[in-house]
Amino acid sequence: MLSRRQLLVGAAVAGVSGLVDRTCDVIVVGGGAAGLSAALGVKRADPRASVLVLEAQPLNGGTSIRSGGWLWIPNNADMRAAGLADPRDMALRYMARLAHPASYDPDAPLLGLSPRHHAQLSAYYDNGSDVLDWFRSTGALPWDAVRGAGLPLTSDPLGLHGEFAPDYHPELVENVPRRGRSVVPKRFDPTHLTEDLQLGLPHSGSGLGGAYLVAWLTHACVTRGVRFLTNHRVTDLVFSRGRVTGVSLNGTELSARRGVIFTSGGFSKNAARVAANFAGSRSLTGGGCAVTSAQGDLVHIAERHGFQLESMDRAWFIQNLYEQYKIDPDSRVAPNYLFFQNYWSNGDSMFMVNRRGVRVVNEKTNYHDRTQVHFAPDNRFLVSVFDSHTLARFAGIGGHVTPLVNTFIGPASTVESLTSKILARFATDPATAAFGLAPSFAASLAATLSRFNGFAVSGRDVDFHRGEQPIDLWWHAFCLTFQGVDAGPVRNCVSANSDYPNPTMRPLRPPYYAVILSSGLQDTNGGPAIDASGRILADDRPVPGLYGAGNCVASPAGHGYWGAGGTLGPAVVFGHVAGRHCASRS
Repeated sequence: MLSRRQLLVGAAVAGVSGLVDRTCDVIVVGGGAAGLSAALGVKRADPRASVLVLEAQPLNGGTSIRSGGWLWIPNNADMRAAGLADPRDMALRYMARLAHPASYDPDAPLLGLSPRHHAQLSAYYDNGSDVLDWFRSTGALPWDAVRGAGLPLTSDPLGLHGEFAPDYHPELVENVPRRGRSVVPKRFDPTHLTEDLQLGLPHSGSGLGGAYLVAWLTHACVTRGVRFLTNHRVTDLVFSRGRVTGVSLNGTELSARRGVIFTSGGFSKNAARVAANFAGSRSLTGGGCAVTSAQGDLVHIAERHGFQLESMDRAWFIQNLYEQYKIDPDSRVAPNYLFFQNYWSNGDSMFMVNRRGVRVVNEKTNYHDRTQVHFAPDNRFLVSVFDSHTLARFAGIGGHVTPLVNTFIGPASTVESLTSKILARFATDPATAAFGLAPSFAASLAATLSRFNGFAVSGRDVDFHRGEQPIDLWWHAFCLTFQGVDAGPVRNCVSANSDYPNPTMRPLRPPYYAVILSSGLQDTNGGPAIDASGRILADDRPVPGLYGAGNCVASPAGHGYWGAGGTLGPAVVFGHVAGRHCASRS
């Protein structure tokens, strides 16, 4: 049984000075889900191997602990048990189409991808379910495929209970199962601790799957003898005879006989690097949820040693509630990221418009694709317009309509009044003031309102097809799990829209409200290129003894976000693959 302190920081030693032996078999840089999975991969391949995890933050978990903890894994055991087929050839097509849209060709050899990129996706399919099976069979990470939208049985008018979670693009012909690939950790078992569960969980009280993911994996590492050093940031690599043999911590060297695996996160908290790689029309007007150590440490090292960089302008995108984001953009005081990230656009009587007052997106589509509409010149800031019905019945964390009144503009009894209030709010911030609204905004907004209300009555959104895909309905219902569906005014709020044929749309009635939305990101996902074994490359050749996984390297997902857990899935799988490969080195 582990103490609270052991679970928080792992089996830590008292700093580098406390290490009797500064040599181990494998060093893992980063204590998030990718790093923990990498350490377990080493131990799976060779239980006798010595593994040291170096974490820059005071506690393990990285940005993973701030997530929902979901993993997107094709052909997983729960899908197979349910008879839900996920054929390899079609799964590769689905992943390839989204990851590499410019080169994808279903009829070409390797689907039009480079051999390396095709091999990455093949490795993901081939190893993903195996990693999950090992986690489950060993007790390292008990998990279940996500079913239902988390709603009580009394509040399931859309019939989602028992249904596997849909992928983010179920409409694509390449997507055969359409759902079932998202899995979530079970609640962490308090019997593994010697102290109270809520004190033992990292970032206690979050109640999110990310905390359970990190707790299970940390527990599995500690019980297998993995050692941890927190508050230790790696600043460089150590080489001997052309191979990586260790790391440097501001001049203090630690040696690794078999190799070093980086899982140190992206560079979303490095303002200069973000500005350099997300420039022009793709410059971001908001920020992200990553921990403050996401400074791009591996990118700095890669540039110093001439490693191959890839996809530096890519990220896992998500909209921000701009005014809430500005309060505490790094979530240093409180978990503010829970209140400024718009995962699901909650509400039915709502829509989003740009500075010209026109809709530009299906508001219910996934956050990664929805956010990228901000990269058009007139869309750098969007305004979400809603009414008192959505405010009363759908407000909650994780969406754009929250209980935080500082983000609200309104109430306004007319479109003209709402426009005046939006302009006044825009004027309070330099970025939104410079962006402004088009002179025709009020007239266009009135026309958009009338058109949307007509769609709500007919049940068909002819402009953006809102509500036509399973994922639209899923997000529409799933948002309710974050505010207590059976409590107070939100009870059965989805079924409250039964007067209209499309549950995701309802006509807006005055008074009206609005919030300002900006582009943001969860973290970047570009960096050193890797091969199918997680080896970091220089001039298309592996750097001996060096591996990477997670957001610190160029993600095999490329441009794509395959489904819920599409960030952590590749991180955990390729971390594990890298760990097993590294352990096999002599």
